Amino acid sequence: MLITLCDTGTNVELPKLLAEQKIGTGTLSGIIIAMKTTMAMIVGIFFGKIYNLLHWWVVPSGIVAFLIGSLAISQGHLWLVCLGSVISGIGSPLIGTYAFKKISETAPSGKENAINTMVLIGFNAGSFVAPIALTTGGNIFGETVKSDFYFMASIFAILLVIVISQKIISRNQTHNKSI
Repeated sequence: MLITLCDTGTNVELPKLLAEQKIGTGTLSGIIIAMKTTMAMIVGIFFGKIYNLLHWWVVPSGIVAFLIGSLAISQGHLWLVCLGSVISGIGSPLIGTYAFKKISETAPSGKENAINTMVLIGFNAGSFVAPIALTTGGNIFGETVKSDFYFMASIFAILLVIVISQKIISRNQTHNKSI
């Protein structure tokens, strides 16, 4: 839900950012979002190869892409907004596709559809609450659209710490059982 919230939030807040910073128009924001979407499609097409290269690190890599992208966008300079948007386009297909891959591998037989439905509901809920959540959360960092992107970056930083901590704990538990 948080990933979709921030991914959708980028698309919703980007036109506002360009207008607020006086660096672009609605048309330009459409082009930037199209570049982000194109990057997401490319990553999705090559997910299998990327997964074979990174394995479990696909999720942290996606989170880092979102984190870097959000920080770049928050700077409010046109080239950084473009670059940050394209980089953030890497995150969603890595994390989302990995989630569905893991569901297909680990879900109890006959429960795959129900679990996929729950995940899709979470994705849709993230999209629904994105504008409200980001504006409210962004107020923590200030009253500008740039602050919404700082808020997203903080979400990704926290998620990254949680995901890597979980992996370290899991690895230590496995190591301790083998001793």
